[in-house]
Amino acid sequence: MDYIEHFIELNEASLLGKSRTGQMPNWDYYVKREFDPNKPFFVENDGTIFSTDFEPLKQVKKNDIIYILSKDLILYKTSKFAKVKGDGFSEGLLNINKIRKPTISGKGAVIGGGKNSKEFTPDKLGLEGITFNSVSNMVGKITSSIKSRYGDEKYFEVRKYLADAIKSVSGVDASLNESFNRTIPISVDHNVSEADIKILSKNFGEVLGALYVLKSNKKATSVEFPTDISQGLYDFLMNERSGKVIYYSVKAGAGSVTSMANINFVLDNFGDTNSFIKKYSKEVQVIRYLINNKKEGETTLTNIERFYNSILKKEKNDIISRINKISSYRVNNLSQTELDKWFKGMIKISTEEEFISTMVDIYNNVFKKKGSASLKSLKQIYQTGDGGKFNNGYLYYPMGSYITSYLNETGKYKEILNLLLNFGSYINQLTVTLGKKSFDISIVSFKKMNFRFSYNAGAKYPANRPIGFIKQN
Repeated sequence: MDYIEHFIELNEASLLGKSRTGQMPNWDYYVKREFDPNKPFFVENDGTIFSTDFEPLKQVKKNDIIYILSKDLILYKTSKFAKVKGDGFSEGLLNINKIRKPTISGKGAVIGGGKNSKEFTPDKLGLEGITFNSVSNMVGKITSSIKSRYGDEKYFEVRKYLADAIKSVSGVDASLNESFNRTIPISVDHNVSEADIKILSKNFGEVLGALYVLKSNKKATSVEFPTDISQGLYDFLMNERSGKVIYYSVKAGAGSVTSMANINFVLDNFGDTNSFIKKYSKEVQVIRYLINNKKEGETTLTNIERFYNSILKKEKNDIISRINKISSYRVNNLSQTELDKWFKGMIKISTEEEFISTMVDIYNNVFKKKGSASLKSLKQIYQTGDGGKFNNGYLYYPMGSYITSYLNETGKYKEILNLLLNFGSYINQLTVTLGKKSFDISIVSFKKMNFRFSYNAGAKYPANRPIGFIKQN
């Protein structure tokens, strides 16, 4: 979708009128309060550019880009005019009821990709593999990368917001304890949408976190982003003067899930644990069943299938028995290939109600209400006529959710997870949560945290997230 289409139309969509946010005239709030002649504005409706003598100069159309040259308005008869420039004219006057207000808070997202956006990540900014040993060098690289990659006019407000956030972080002078939390103010309430702030919190939070650590931790000689962004546990590392390396896993907010693949990182790097692994070899092996390995073709989907084949055999057989009653194709396993065939056979002989009834029966009686898809999702999947389009998420998402419930409530699996992670005494979780007027940074060592198994995917995208672990509240 084009950037302009994200703007929401309200009763006072132009610069004429009063700001609901700032309780002052729109002109004062959006233009005078923080005047910048390089800030792009957009034409709200087709209009006429006039000369200083109010002779027609040029026609402008809706969505044309203009720049406001002065914070002072010109009154003519009963109208207010702004001095502007744009494509094909260097200076003219335009009625401010023809100029659109900047993006409204919570709307007007400009960063593409939605919840799964990968924009403004360290690798997109070309920061991976670079060792930064000074704040000034790091800030210089970050800002030049943002300008180079996101220099379009549509990112103007985002760039200003990030510039302010970077300035706030790099200007902080505080000692950094092992565990702490801090709120850092942003000096100006920027016109950046809440949707964009969420993306920046998730993706650019790694950059701000690393910059904060380099600035604030007196033991730090440098910070570095990994060359292999899929390596696992850490998003950046800090080198200390003593030669010690501290690893940081960065999250945005409280709901992020860390991949099980990171267990390998702990075992490989804090691995004086042969006796430990031997003692709990069964539990460790079960946990390893959930670790994705793209090179070996071990994905979230194949790991879920393998878990039911090896650990949850009773549940697997129960599911097969129930679903075979409503399809002309009878499966003998729960592989994606078999379920694709099953779904096509099911569509031929069963109604939507029978499909939904069978799935709900499985959710209630096999998964004990600890794994389910919504009725809305089930209806949408049935109506497409192709379960493979959604990786058979009507079953696989609840199957994955039930796995995490099983591990959290059965035997010592959750205890072993925490014991493994507690070996990572050099691993800290850094949480960055960006807001309109401030952002929060907190750091806590893995050895002081408790974790549980978690699976944060969905019925229509069961392969979108790995089974992992999350901080226990």
